[in-house]
Amino acid sequence: MSDMKTNEMKAKIDEIGGAGTSDKIEGKTNEMVGKAKQAVGEQKNDEKLIAEGKAQEAEGVLGHMIGNVKEYAETAIDAAKEGAHNVADKVKDIFDGDDDNQKSSKK
Repeated sequence: MSDMKTNEMKAKIDEIGGAGTSDKIEGKTNEMVGKAKQAVGEQKNDEKLIAEGKAQEAEGVLGHMIGNVKEYAETAIDAAKEGAHNVADKVKDIFDGDDDNQKSSKK
């Protein structure tokens, strides 16, 4: 599969599942394939295959972690945007004379 097609597919997965979803899926897949390579390597007494499996498993763990970071970053960005909108609404209310604090102090 071409890199462009792969990137389009990953973008669609992230659009549906949220930021980092495609990285987490790819990471878990690499972890599982890496573990399988290690198991086969141990059965065949193939040190090279065992090493490849360990490397692929580590790559998978890292990919999954990257997916988590992307997810947490998206959550933080969304919270910051919401907070900024709340502040903007409060400032607008003050300038429009709709501030609850002003109303209570006028009583």
